[in-house]
Amino acid sequence: MPKHSLLADLVDLQTQLRLDQQADREQLKKRDRQIGIDLKVGTRSNLSAMRGWINALRSGKSTPGVKAQRSITTLIVTLWIAGLVSGWALAQTVLAYDGSEPVNIVSTLIVLVGIQLLTLLLLLVFTSGAFSGIFEALSIFNPAALLTRVIGWIWHDQPEAIKHLLSQEQKLHGVRLRLPLLTYLAQHFTVALNLGIVAALLYLVTISDLAFGWYSTLEITNASMTRVLHTLSAPWNQLLPTAVPGAELVDISRFYRLQSTLRSSSAAAGQLGTWWIFILMCLLVYGLIPRLIALVIYGIRYDRIVTQGILASQGAGQVLARMGSPLVSTLSDQSESEQAVDHDRHVLKTRPLGRALPCIIVEWSGAKVAESALDNIGIEATRFFTAGGHQSLADDHKVTLNIADHKPQGVAVITKSWEPPLLELVDFIEDIRFKAGKHCAIVLLLMPMDQAKVTPEQLQGWETALAPLDDTALYVEPL
Repeated sequence: MPKHSLLADLVDLQTQLRLDQQADREQLKKRDRQIGIDLKVGTRSNLSAMRGWINALRSGKSTPGVKAQRSITTLIVTLWIAGLVSGWALAQTVLAYDGSEPVNIVSTLIVLVGIQLLTLLLLLVFTSGAFSGIFEALSIFNPAALLTRVIGWIWHDQPEAIKHLLSQEQKLHGVRLRLPLLTYLAQHFTVALNLGIVAALLYLVTISDLAFGWYSTLEITNASMTRVLHTLSAPWNQLLPTAVPGAELVDISRFYRLQSTLRSSSAAAGQLGTWWIFILMCLLVYGLIPRLIALVIYGIRYDRIVTQGILASQGAGQVLARMGSPLVSTLSDQSESEQAVDHDRHVLKTRPLGRALPCIIVEWSGAKVAESALDNIGIEATRFFTAGGHQSLADDHKVTLNIADHKPQGVAVITKSWEPPLLELVDFIEDIRFKAGKHCAIVLLLMPMDQAKVTPEQLQGWETALAPLDDTALYVEPL
């Protein structure tokens, strides 16, 4: 079975969850329960279970997720080629030497090392959360973003999934995936850029007699220059002392444009080529290695966001619940009353008596209740949320995330008793259970119409609807 990336699994997962919204619930339960048995879902993490589930449902080799994965792979290969070529060309330009004047070490370090350190520092600042608006605006200059547009012009049938993920509007787990993805991809380019520069330097040292010198209009003494170079060489001065420029080398390398030759001594001229070892170490320590570390860090950050997206996708909680729960079917020869009696072993009408239960209150589809009414039944309201009704599924999803963030002891969902049990509310309760954990008590409170009471039929209808969840910490109670 082929190994798919996290991104491929995410795209295919969201595609499948959208298809399942139109499917029959009983068929979904049977299908997912069988997948859960095949995967031995009880021995897996939630992430592994969800990835196994979507892999079991993949049909064919050209799913949207697979196409998105191929698109990203194509982009990475293109970034590496562009980075290597750009690094090679940049080094050839900066290190150009025709024998008339030496290569200026100061400008070489500024262009090949200094600018990279500055851009890396800005990247760390922007990705820390500060100046996020500026980072968003500057992302148009990201090499990955530029190449994405170029590839889009050439590859007109580029997968819609990858276009959607790279759009400004798309959010995943409350975070735009575009910037983390582009930042991660850009590190591939910068690593390749540094490798191209190093390769060009080694090539030029091998085939030519490069000579380096330094000059500046500023009044910089040789001693000051030596101290700066020793500071730059600190990471390797003990391991590779030959790559640390000494005071003598700094002195003989000083160059003034108006003098006809750098030094008349052939011995001194030969020493001018030894600068390349110092420049190579600067490129490795301040260019290549930091970018390799950035590639790993931003790759982990990107994977973490995609992982959160898989687990937090609307409907993922229901899938996990179906895979891990006993298969309960409402299709039987029993009457509804007989089924309700059988289901009473799963859903309790009342909670165990004791102290008041601190609960987050969710008012479903416009149902309202006074805190005094909650106090009367032993529920202490800690905060209120609204869900259902005119709110979108995405809004309801945010509510469950907020509930999970507060790690509640209990969640009380208030709904109108006279309305029929809705699948949306059942799914919402499943999602709360998945995110809040198995120890959180969930209480469904049925609000009566006006001054009337909740009828036994209404109570039984909700018990029957929730019984397949097989949740021993779920309670149905009239208000």
